[in-house]
Amino acid sequence: MVDSVTWNEAHDIHGAFIYTDGNFFQILEGPKELVKPLFENIKSDDRHHMIIKLYEKEIEEYTFDQYESSFTIADSKQSMYALKEHLRETSKQNQSREAVSYLLDKFMAI
Repeated sequence: MVDSVTWNEAHDIHGAFIYTDGNFFQILEGPKELVKPLFENIKSDDRHHMIIKLYEKEIEEYTFDQYESSFTIADSKQSMYALKEHLRETSKQNQSREAVSYLLDKFMAI
């Protein structure tokens, strides 16, 4: 079985997986024809509960393709602040990035 990181890299899927206090926040970027079924697979996985889609929008350019790796796992306050800084630096002209930054702020306040 191919792990998710390898599959994501092979299919141009980018994003972030953020963990804090038993909660997860995931951002997915990539071709719509791959991201939509991927999200459906995540929702149908028995390991995941109470999934809420907060934001969906088609984008012209990726936010996370140059951030550390093709898919970043943030599991500490330090890594979350680094992610927040990345969003701040790249969000000057992109409304989607601003929305993700806003949601991340709320999630980090948990």
